[in-house]
Amino acid sequence: MSNEVLISVQNLEKSFKTGKKTLKVLKNLNFGIMKGEMVAIMGPSGVGKSTLLHLMGTLDRPSTGKILFNQTNLFEMNDRRLADFRNKNIGFVFQFHHLLPEFTARENVMMPLLIQGIKRKDASERANTILGDLELGDRISHKTGELSGGEQQRVAIARALANDPEVILADEPTGNLDQKTGEKVHHLLKELKQAKNKTLVVVTHNNKLSDYMDRVLIMEDGKIL
Repeated sequence: MSNEVLISVQNLEKSFKTGKKTLKVLKNLNFGIMKGEMVAIMGPSGVGKSTLLHLMGTLDRPSTGKILFNQTNLFEMNDRRLADFRNKNIGFVFQFHHLLPEFTARENVMMPLLIQGIKRKDASERANTILGDLELGDRISHKTGELSGGEQQRVAIARALANDPEVILADEPTGNLDQKTGEKVHHLLKELKQAKNKTLVVVTHNNKLSDYMDRVLIMEDGKIL
């Protein structure tokens, strides 16, 4: 972990309209995440953890405030530039892996590369390498429905790594796994950070997973305590 601030959240707020009322989910958040840091975001359900992660991943725009990435204000970009930034710089891992069931493990990992314009042969070779690194070399040609829950989540992690992003954002990545499989994913995330110096931000209720992190941010009522 370096002393360089990679992500800076400044005066961030997010509100949603519910009928005639406005629900403020995030309230004046201010914090930074260092390059190469592993950070857990914890707190009760409904406090805004996933909303915050979606904003950090530019899947949504804030009501007010800024998120700076390497000192660039992300939300000054138009939607097209933001989508390109997201595909190049952010890898997502969700509780429900959102793999495409009609495709193989390799094809799922190839998808972000093909979207980026990488040649199919090169995308296939990179997918093979990443899946091999995650001990899925013998499952490359299997459709995702033929894989166990833990294998599917590892494919999702491989897909998140496909474009070699600087940041991995994970939303309850072990929430749908049994304890033993979840612990394997914990080890894998830690190994990825150590081997590739990725910046990792994880929303989790899992205390064992948070123990692997460099820092834990606790959220309550839309604020960082």
